[in-house]
Amino acid sequence: MASQGDEATPATRSEITVLIVDDESGNRTSLEKIFEREGMRVLSADSAKTALDLARKHRVEVVLTDLMMPGTSGLELMRALKEVAPDTEVVMMTAYGTVEVAVQAMREGAYDFVEKPLKRMTIVKSVRKAAERQSLVVENRSLRRELKLLTTREIVGQSAALRRVLDVAAQAAPSSATVLILGESGTGKELIARSPGRSVGATDVSRAPGAVRCFSTRSGSSVRRFRSSSCAFCKRVNTSRWGAIP
Repeated sequence: MASQGDEATPATRSEITVLIVDDESGNRTSLEKIFEREGMRVLSADSAKTALDLARKHRVEVVLTDLMMPGTSGLELMRALKEVAPDTEVVMMTAYGTVEVAVQAMREGAYDFVEKPLKRMTIVKSVRKAAERQSLVVENRSLRRELKLLTTREIVGQSAALRRVLDVAAQAAPSSATVLILGESGTGKELIARSPGRSVGATDVSRAPGAVRCFSTRSGSSVRRFRSSSCAFCKRVNTSRWGAIP
């Protein structure tokens, strides 16, 4: 049976959630006590089907599963988990005579296998190391994603004012309407002008559905009635499409 857990309350980042899968209730109970004493959040299931349901509802770092179970085996469960919770690490529990199958499971992606009868220190060490690996994999993926954003993003900043500007630019991007961008020289008008063109999939911003017009301003003065001479984007746009602001 599945253990009772609060689905609405996620575990803290420092807390390890281990899902124990074994068709023998005595084994599950013993393992639950071991990992609870280690300060881990414990879920348990008596079948692969129940385990998959729990993996869909909860964030699970490590699945500790018996290899040989009635119906769906631990190896088949691991294969299914790759679709349901691909970041979850799997540790196999195997009895004497099934080591070859456990080795096959490791070739297919299991983190480790432990032989029965289980030793407390061995099983705890294996699960902790599996959780560390899972954490590193998730963190590395997140860092790579952030790095990619930083290397491809031309506009960098977190201020409330800049976020408002970017929100407006994002709203205007799908439109074919003319967009007017005002700002003093060097404030990034060209970067903003590029972003709508990229959003609509145009390789050349000057050929985007709507004209993006950049005008330089000076503090305390009226808007200049011509294209910005400092804006490379403005220089590429067809001058016949530009007019003065009334």
